[in-house]
Amino acid sequence: MNNAYLQAFATEPTPMDEIAIWRAARLLIDQYGAAAIERGCAHLRELTAAGDIEGCQMWARILAAMNELGRTERRDGEAVN
Repeated sequence: MNNAYLQAFATEPTPMDEIAIWRAARLLIDQYGAAAIERGCAHLRELTAAGDIEGCQMWARILAAMNELGRTERRDGEAVN
């Protein structure tokens, strides 16, 4: 999924929202494995077609969290824990 597309629906998260987003992302990955991102993208497309902006915002954030959870390489300048 294109990051610019995801950023188009970005909102300022609250701490509780952020926890729920990461939990949802983890659950989807656990349930659907490698197909999780494609399933999430399909759902985001459906919501976009339906004009559900709030749903799009939520799913864009879930997809961004799934992308982050699946990342295997450090970014340039990123600290090591």
